[in-house]
Amino acid sequence: MNQVLQQLEQYSRNLTELPAEDRVLFYQRINPLLLALKGELRKSPNPFAQEKVTELEWHLANIARLDEPGEQTDLEHLQEAVQIIQELRGPKGFAV
Repeated sequence: MNQVLQQLEQYSRNLTELPAEDRVLFYQRINPLLLALKGELRKSPNPFAQEKVTELEWHLANIARLDEPGEQTDLEHLQEAVQIIQELRGPKGFAV
């Protein structure tokens, strides 16, 4: 799972650097990684990680312009996403 989280962090950073009109297409690279995390949670339920993955997906969808924009900037969404990924790497997340 660490490799998936590492890739998600890199893609999150890449996403914010793209023009808004290209972000939806790039999100197609992110979605399979989110699905991999969800698949792991189906095998080994973890309420903390489940909540964090849901939050992460929301932040990334906002950056990709898949959701109605809120008050947060892309940079704020990115900072939150990176923080969540760090938490998912920790003992409450996917670290075993």
